[in-house]
Amino acid sequence: MVDTRLYHSSESPPSTSTAQSWQWSQAPTFSAATSNTTINNPGSSSTTSSTPTPSTNTAPPKKKRKIYQILAGQLFDSISRTLVPDQVITVDQDAGVILDVCARGGVRWRNVRGLLRGFGRGRGHDEEQDQVDVEVTQVEMGSLVLLPGFVDVHVHLFLHPYTEASWEDQLTKESLAERTVRATVHARRTLMAGFTTVRDLGTEGAFDADISLRKCLAGKNPLIPGPRYYCSTRAIISSGSYGPRSSLYPAQEGIDGIKGAEPVDGVDACVKEVRKQIGAGADWIKIYADYPIRTRLSPVSPSQSSRSLPTFSKPELAALISTAHARGVKVAAHANTPGTIHALLDLGVDSVEHGGEMYDKRNGDRGLLRRMAGAANSEGGGGGGGGGGGTTWVPTLAAYYTSSLSGGEFAERRWERCRRTFEEAIKLRVHAPSDSGSGSSADQAPTPTEGVGEGGGGAGGGAEMDNLAVGGDTGVFAHGENALEMVLMRRLGAEWRRVLGWATYGGWKCVRGMEWDGEGGEGVVRGVERRFGVRPEAKLKEEGAEEEEEDTSPAEGELELERGTPFGAIRAGWAADLVGIEGTLDGTPEEFEDALVRGVRFVMRGGVVFKFGGVEVSNSGGM
Repeated sequence: MVDTRLYHSSESPPSTSTAQSWQWSQAPTFSAATSNTTINNPGSSSTTSSTPTPSTNTAPPKKKRKIYQILAGQLFDSISRTLVPDQVITVDQDAGVILDVCARGGVRWRNVRGLLRGFGRGRGHDEEQDQVDVEVTQVEMGSLVLLPGFVDVHVHLFLHPYTEASWEDQLTKESLAERTVRATVHARRTLMAGFTTVRDLGTEGAFDADISLRKCLAGKNPLIPGPRYYCSTRAIISSGSYGPRSSLYPAQEGIDGIKGAEPVDGVDACVKEVRKQIGAGADWIKIYADYPIRTRLSPVSPSQSSRSLPTFSKPELAALISTAHARGVKVAAHANTPGTIHALLDLGVDSVEHGGEMYDKRNGDRGLLRRMAGAANSEGGGGGGGGGGGTTWVPTLAAYYTSSLSGGEFAERRWERCRRTFEEAIKLRVHAPSDSGSGSSADQAPTPTEGVGEGGGGAGGGAEMDNLAVGGDTGVFAHGENALEMVLMRRLGAEWRRVLGWATYGGWKCVRGMEWDGEGGEGVVRGVERRFGVRPEAKLKEEGAEEEEEDTSPAEGELELERGTPFGAIRAGWAADLVGIEGTLDGTPEEFEDALVRGVRFVMRGGVVFKFGGVEVSNSGGM
């Protein structure tokens, strides 16, 4: 951990070589408006900048505003997909948001009081600001690449690798208490790997335990360390299509009341189940739109038993999706077969999980891949998502790859199909990102409406397959190894900048609520940036100068860090979810892998540091 006390001139901060023993403590009160502590990367000496003298004033202590200023050697702009050198990211620790991003060579970041006056809650409150001392902690990260926190859009925190225990044994032999404790361990490992947000697509027999887990992970002082957590409670399946299955009673749903997903049949039952899950608190609805439902044929026909078949009729699918959308909730669908995926795109599903059979290698047909590319937005010819945000494809390469290592001939064939589909998808068209905003002289990075990744093109032959997100089906393999999905994407030919974009801004576009989608959602983002970040066009005045802007400060408690703040990009007004990587990300696939797997040195979620110098920060609910 890092000691952020304000020191007397005769004192020095502790050496960064003793990270695991550092403690955070309450700073003494000083009369100066701004005080600084500088923290260097491990391996270099820590120094304290000009330190104020203690005040002899007996007046009541002023409020203290805690600010981080992170000095990054390189910053990955997840929207323009460029590496920007020498940037300063100013973070409000209490609000958990980024106040400003600017070039280190500029002057704006040095005027902290001016930055706060540009901050939404500060405008129009000069008298109140005079009663606030500002504690600035500068974190020197010149040797690291700073990125937005990674997003894994397909995890199962209540599962652990099938090489440790089979899926059926986990559901039927591990108690709910054990599975929940394991989930908390998995959450911690995920955060330490640099993944600050996840979407859990089903507890797989652990009922609605993810709702309570979400509560324990939420807020500035979470009960346990972990990522921002989107959950879907129980996946939905049709009767007779899923497990676990009883050997004694083949027609029975589940074993001892444990079912891997909730079985429903008919339009009315579909509507009822979606309403029930949303009422229980689900962020997303997860459906199994196709599945190998005839597994009991395996002794006599292995090929038939492993074939995925539709689980719902199209009217049932329509009922599931439209009911969720009517309540402002998105739908993720497990689907592999072309017919099922076409139906889902017709109905405006929000994400397709797996999709390993979208490319027909027998005749080289890329038609479904082109349609998926066109589904990046609601006008793309692919159906689009219900909220206007389009449909995202989540290939889950890591699950297929790890299963193939010990899963026999069928698992190997399935991985081969998945691999080939992904390789064909990324060949559809590749755009080199614009270099605008990448120079060190830029005082502010491009706005979120600039750069690549804002659409997918039309459904025609040249459409770019860019509406992807990173989700490995983590839980099938070990939590904490979430980066394997990015590693495989890179190995299979995807450019490094595209992979990092899918893992950050692409993850935000996938998991965000419907209120953030479409033109209306763009307005919400702009509003958040204006109210909670420093606007690029704002002219910062000297301290004491009059502000001419009208008061647009939000009501108390209006900033909702878990769901009311965008993430996935390093932008003023966005969540302070950051990861610092040591290594080369823009080099070879091997260098990319080494950096992601072994180079995570710094993790911040919502303005709270959870990892520094490669060591977990034990802060009992934040710093």
